[in-house]
Amino acid sequence: NQLPLTLEEAIQMALENNNEIDASRNDVQIAEFNLKSVRGVYDPQIVAESYFESATTPTSSTIGGGTSNGSVTQRRFFGSAGGSGFTPYAGGRYSALISSSRLTTSNSFATLNPQYPSALTLNYTQPLFRGRRFDINRRNIEIAKKNLSLTDVQFRQKAIDVITQVEQAYWDLAFALRNLQVNIDAVKQARLQLESNQRLVEKGVLAPIEIVAANAQVTNLEQNAFIAQESVTRAENTLKTLMFADRTSPNWARPITPVSEINLETPRVALDVATADALKNRPEIATLDNAAEVNQINQRFYRDETKPEINLVGTYISQGLSGNPTFVSSNPVAPNLVGGYFNSVGNLLQQDYPTYRVGVTINLPFGNTTAKANLGRTLVEETRLG
Repeated sequence: NQLPLTLEEAIQMALENNNEIDASRNDVQIAEFNLKSVRGVYDPQIVAESYFESATTPTSSTIGGGTSNGSVTQRRFFGSAGGSGFTPYAGGRYSALISSSRLTTSNSFATLNPQYPSALTLNYTQPLFRGRRFDINRRNIEIAKKNLSLTDVQFRQKAIDVITQVEQAYWDLAFALRNLQVNIDAVKQARLQLESNQRLVEKGVLAPIEIVAANAQVTNLEQNAFIAQESVTRAENTLKTLMFADRTSPNWARPITPVSEINLETPRVALDVATADALKNRPEIATLDNAAEVNQINQRFYRDETKPEINLVGTYISQGLSGNPTFVSSNPVAPNLVGGYFNSVGNLLQQDYPTYRVGVTINLPFGNTTAKANLGRTLVEETRLG
């Protein structure tokens, strides 16, 4: 019940069944999801709010419009919806919110009751120094990309290790089987020699001591054959451990027969070509390069953090209003304000009541010790990696 096996088949089975390879594959998938997660910071945040509010407040003024018990009651149905988020370029932040409500009041001086106020508010904040060229979101994305490359390198490193172990075990088994055959042939030859000596002793050609020497030779060679058999078993179990994840596999009990041909031709590669390929493809070099690139990303971010935080802030508000007049004759109301909810939305869209605001905000941490210390640490790490 032999199991003929080529080297390529052994490597394929080992890569498919190795638990550490599976774990490395999972690490790559986790790194891909981590990159997707940090990119999600640019997903807009949708917000909505609605509620009913009733508020009764006391008033001590006759022009406050209070009722006989000296209070004013307002009831409001309010709703708002909007979104906010970060821009993937230049580190900007934006928000947009539209709100509307239905308001009724017991104030006797209110000219519109009920009334429908509405508003559209747009905000945008643009960093001018810190965070314009490189901010925390872009840093996290760049590091996540490097981590994905690193896990891919680690996966290739683990695959190289497994392939190397399988090749070593495969050819160890091939050598052990060949060595066992050599020892078996030696035992056969020794037994033939023993039989020949026995015949020659019977004829008086050899001394009887030659039989003792031949017996000793047979015994020694048999012992060597048993040792070679043990080596075959050990080599076979080593290869099976690499190939089969479960020892209950039916192939575990089958003896393996390596069938790949041995190529004794020495590869001919120039030294400079071999050196260049090694520097290009070795996972250890790629790991160091990845660490150096992550360090450069951190340097760029922390150097930007040492700058003052100066932001350009812009706000635009458009308002709308409409309602039912209470005293048409004595308190005239502008015609465009008379109507229901949709009339208020129309006033909002026509932008008859806009508000603009443009300004600058400045935040200067005294000393900025944390950012400077983080930058210094990355510079020291660069020296160590170099």
